[in-house]
Amino acid sequence: MTEPVYSVKAHENVVNYIAGCGSLTQSNESSGCGASELVTCSRDGSVKVWDPRTSTSVCELVCAKKANGNSANKRDCWTVAFGNSFDNSNRVVCAGYDNGDIKMLDLKMNAMIYEYNLNNGIVDIEFDRTHVPMNKMVVTTLESKFFVFDLKTMHSVDGFAYSTQPVLAFSILLWLQKTSLHKKSVYTYNRDIWCTTGGNGTVQLWKYSYPSQRSIIDKETNTKKGVMGEIVPLTDAHKCSDQPLISWHWNKDKIGLACATSLDQKVRVFFVTKLHKI
Repeated sequence: MTEPVYSVKAHENVVNYIAGCGSLTQSNESSGCGASELVTCSRDGSVKVWDPRTSTSVCELVCAKKANGNSANKRDCWTVAFGNSFDNSNRVVCAGYDNGDIKMLDLKMNAMIYEYNLNNGIVDIEFDRTHVPMNKMVVTTLESKFFVFDLKTMHSVDGFAYSTQPVLAFSILLWLQKTSLHKKSVYTYNRDIWCTTGGNGTVQLWKYSYPSQRSIIDKETNTKKGVMGEIVPLTDAHKCSDQPLISWHWNKDKIGLACATSLDQKVRVFFVTKLHKI
């Protein structure tokens, strides 16, 4: 390969994160829906969605500008993620900022559907699965915390229900991929298990247990309100490196097999046992 398949000048400043979404295979519609798209976020505060068939962004989330042309209250956007892509028309983008803001944009309606502030910079955002109706989302922040959001029910006043959990270090998360198969041999995820990696070189495994009922009726507004379950640590924080672990990836074919990178410029291979019994 001498030339890139797709290249475009995306932002005025450093690109902090890039994510993709779309059909995973051409022969199996259940493995992915909608057009193949990329989303980028930058230090310039903007979030842009790209279709590789065009050289211009198809959707943008940018800061409002003052009369003098300068951006007002521009914040550094650190991470983005696709979700809710369960058919050919629905899809959302969730962005996290250095001041703790979370913004969720519905690409079908081209409208902001949710905004919230978690008080600390958003390190990473992950939907439990991209190609299903929104169910859960985990957000990790500075100050050693992560938040689990229940996206199944959105209250008219309070928004999405969430729970928070402190961990021992600055964290990044990835969902555990499980090798269970559907009828059409599509790999799926165990949506209730994830791991966090820490700035002190640790990794820890977690599980979410659903409540007996996912929503209740709020008597004040007479609308549904989400109910959170329990966040259960499956392991203690395991020390793997003297430097921060900055990425973690589960193998799709072998349950429990994973690799991680750290700031000591090493790649480590891990194998987590007994995950099929959880």
